[in-house]
Amino acid sequence: MKWPRLSDYTAVRLILIVMVSVSIFIACEAPDPTGPAASSRITLTTTRSNLPADGSSTAVITAYVLDRNGLEADGPIYWSTTCGTLSEATGTISGGYASVTFTAPNFACSAVITADAVHAVNSIEVNIYGFGIDLGSNPQSIPADGSSKSAITAYVYNYSGQPADDGTTVSFSTTAGTLSAASATTSGGWAVVYLTSSTAATTAMVRGQVEASVATTYVTFTGNEVGSVTLTASPSSGIPADGASYSILQALVRKPDGTPLSGVIVSFATTRGSIEQYQVTTDTSGTATNRLIAPYSTSSTYAYVTAAAGSKSSPQVRVDFTGYSGTPNPSPTPQPTFTRTPTPTASFTPTNTPVNTATPTPSAIPNTSTPTNTPTP
Repeated sequence: MKWPRLSDYTAVRLILIVMVSVSIFIACEAPDPTGPAASSRITLTTTRSNLPADGSSTAVITAYVLDRNGLEADGPIYWSTTCGTLSEATGTISGGYASVTFTAPNFACSAVITADAVHAVNSIEVNIYGFGIDLGSNPQSIPADGSSKSAITAYVYNYSGQPADDGTTVSFSTTAGTLSAASATTSGGWAVVYLTSSTAATTAMVRGQVEASVATTYVTFTGNEVGSVTLTASPSSGIPADGASYSILQALVRKPDGTPLSGVIVSFATTRGSIEQYQVTTDTSGTATNRLIAPYSTSSTYAYVTAAAGSKSSPQVRVDFTGYSGTPNPSPTPQPTFTRTPTPTASFTPTNTPVNTATPTPSAIPNTSTPTNTPTP
């Protein structure tokens, strides 16, 4: 069998077709020198991401470069920047590393520094600020009532630390509540706006910005959440254990910011004696007032009392009773019969017994009238 002879023209056409096909295949397989794969072969870091616009501050930009095989590269690297100056435009990669020194200009800008090596390109940004800004709030906690206000104060200074020129504009924004203005101008370096709370308990992040410099502060909007409960007993000692004398209990409920919280239910509990009212609502001063009725006991004893509101409880307060030798009058209401223990003991033993340093004169005296409640041993 004989193969047909190709003319020279046909042979050339076949060769060209093969060459074009191979070129197209290679082009399709070749990575984009500016795409993500190329960028991932150059990793850039900087010693400082913010520099003052003083014309002299510097940052060192370091490139870690890998070749197409994932090995640490060697060879030239080309640097460029959108503002400021670089110590060199062309450098040398050694063991995968190369670095260049960037110097800030004397005006505010955002410098984009680019490295180009082994058919890969990547960039890093350095912020050049003409001004710095500090931001504060006073008070840092206000009620979530839709009307309370906190002053948001910005202090703006130039790169040399001096107050910014009067009339420098500061922009403000917040994540909650409302601001009296979206911007304000400085006077002596200071600019002030006011944040009004929302009606929801939350924390607002307030942002202040001048040119490329940004600062933040926080203001908490407090609702009816309980911050603390403080309990006092008066008197706290020397009370006759006659089943009728009492100690005045006062529970002070405060919000997380320390202000009194009214209209909150406080629950009381005791290990000895009885509580006149199990639950009491706080008044306008944040106080719930109750009474601890003494137990009946012929020997000295004591009780530990606590008060709770919301998720908070007060520390235990110890109230001491002195033994009572008299006999309480019988109650007019028939009561179940029971046998008294001559010397009752406390039913609760704390881990750490607090020391009672005050011995106020008891305000109550033995009550010889008919008690309204059956004495509890």
